[in-house]
Amino acid sequence: MNKQELTGQRAIAIFLVSVVAFSPLFLSIFSRPDFLLGLPQLYVYIFAVWGLVVLAIGVNVFRAKSDTGETRPPASGGFTTESSIPPGDGGR
Repeated sequence: MNKQELTGQRAIAIFLVSVVAFSPLFLSIFSRPDFLLGLPQLYVYIFAVWGLVVLAIGVNVFRAKSDTGETRPPASGGFTTESSIPPGDGGR
């Protein structure tokens, strides 16, 4: 199994865990009138899980880039820092 397949499998696992975490079954557990840190439990749960999902995606992307040794986007496509206007043309 190569690194790219492992990154894809991690992404699928993150997606499936987040689908389960945001399913009505889990949301109903935290849908109570009780408060945690002055906020309804449901809001705390939703934002905590959302933050963890974003963190997991970031770690997965960071691992994928460090595994490939990629430090910048590929030359074909993406943004470049070079100007497309030739020097001295004045943009005309």
